[in-house]
Amino acid sequence: MGTTSASPRPGLRRGTGDRRRSARGMRKPLILLTAAVLLVDQCWAGQPLPTSPPSSCWWSPSYCPTNINKPSSAYTGTIPTEFGKLGDLTRINLQSNELSGTIPTQLGLCAKLEIGLWVDQNMLTSTIPTQLGGLVKSYYGMDLWSNQLIGTIPTQLGRLVKLTQYISFYGNSLTGWVPTELGNLEELGYGLWIGDNDITGSVPSELGKLDELESDFNLASNNFCGTVPVQVAALSDHVTNYYVDCSACGNDKIGVDCTPTPVPTALPSPVPTTPRPSSVPTSLPS
Repeated sequence: MGTTSASPRPGLRRGTGDRRRSARGMRKPLILLTAAVLLVDQCWAGQPLPTSPPSSCWWSPSYCPTNINKPSSAYTGTIPTEFGKLGDLTRINLQSNELSGTIPTQLGLCAKLEIGLWVDQNMLTSTIPTQLGGLVKSYYGMDLWSNQLIGTIPTQLGRLVKLTQYISFYGNSLTGWVPTELGNLEELGYGLWIGDNDITGSVPSELGKLDELESDFNLASNNFCGTVPVQVAALSDHVTNYYVDCSACGNDKIGVDCTPTPVPTALPSPVPTTPRPSSVPTSLPS
């Protein structure tokens, strides 16, 4: 890891029991959420969960859910691959649960996932599927923060050019280089978080194209070498929280200083501090 080891939330460490739900007796396997059982969220509110999923969803789109919104629900197990069969999904929000295993490649089949994907603050251990680059209609955010993801950041994520808020890889075990294709996400207005991983190489100048960013640009706590390109350093003029550390090779003073603004003792949260219903819409805009 890099030389800076600040956590995005003081007292919260990734991959530990610190963020686990206190009511462990209330854990629920995510199998209860698979496919058609999600009808309870739209049609059967207030009624007991059915013991077996109805088959309606598979042949009648009007019965299929468009919204998986189960944050902080103490769900365990894995993310069902069946979610990829729900072609009308517009949002998947499973943040702050106890999910493990992989991010299913089938999620890339959710072609109408317009609002975004939130699987942050779980215990996922896979690589990031390249198929997520197919979620080209997503306009709000993608959050993979604080898991145990490995491998590289797929270049295909550079296709998510409609994202207007943020994309976060913070707090995993990702390696390799930062894809230059992330510079294509020019509509990002809130933040880009790649900090607290094991990424090496240099900071690509293409990230300087993210000139709509206002809140966060976080590449701290990695293993970058060299200097920050002037295009990227210019982001510090209008990004409130700008953190880059290129000192892994001991030459961060060559050219443009890698840390033109002081790095605080604690980094801000990689999700907006406003209430989640505001930062993750509960319904599609009109």
